Amino acid sequence: MTRKLPQVEVLHINYLEVGSVHANAADVFLYLTAFTSITHLILGSHFPSVTVFARLLCALPRLSRLTCSGITFATRGYAQGAVIPPQQFTLTHFDANDRDHNLDVFDFLISSLIISNTQYIGLDLQILFYNDPGSFCDRIQRMLVTAGPSLTKIHVNFHFEIPRAFVDNVNLRYSVKLEVLSLTLFRQSAAQLVNIYAVISQASPSSLRQVLLVFPDIRDPELDEKVSTQIDQLLSTPHYRILSTVRIEIRRGHVQNKNLEDAWIELLSTRFPRLCARGVLQCAHFA
Repeated sequence: MTRKLPQVEVLHINYLEVGSVHANAADVFLYLTAFTSITHLILGSHFPSVTVFARLLCALPRLSRLTCSGITFATRGYAQGAVIPPQQFTLTHFDANDRDHNLDVFDFLISSLIISNTQYIGLDLQILFYNDPGSFCDRIQRMLVTAGPSLTKIHVNFHFEIPRAFVDNVNLRYSVKLEVLSLTLFRQSAAQLVNIYAVISQASPSSLRQVLLVFPDIRDPELDEKVSTQIDQLLSTPHYRILSTVRIEIRRGHVQNKNLEDAWIELLSTRFPRLCARGVLQCAHFA
């Protein structure tokens, strides 16, 4: 009999040897009865199929957080209904990047409705997203629609620019109770700010409490004045009555430069005067 481990809450599986589990075995994850206390599962593994991956999730009765980093499948694709989640299964937090076969993970979470009660979605978009933005944006939008009013926080980490495909195909209007919108950018340009404005403007103003923007550390602080004014005006309207924080962080480079920090603080205060006057703007927190 498997001994239970009641104190273990986080399970990190970083490698499964190919062939170590069999896709059709009914008790393939029977040993996981030892981990009935697991609430957070972190995966970066190879699975025979999406079905085996799905069985793993459903074998953990208290699972509420899932982090996927580079999952691969020997057999791609998920057949809807292949695995029926337990009736009380609720995944409140989901983090994933765009590596390997994570699109299949998205498909399972959507078709099984597991993500329908998710409160937080975090996405780290790297190379594969930019190679095929259409497929990823389609899945992201379907996740947002499925999560619907349950979603209260979303964080998207863009390793390059925000592509136009994201602005055109991903809409936050279904997340009517979204409270926190967080965007991290590794490149900064006038076009980026236009796309940031487009994403922010989709969020429901009646529920939005916090906006977090993380910019790259660039030598010459610059924010397009016209678009900055649009963002400042938008978030200062009465519709955003419960908005309490607009936090803009500048990622610190290898060399700390006090003059550069001061220049960023002055620029942000100038570009967003209304948010400053409301006491909402938190500027230039250097990470």
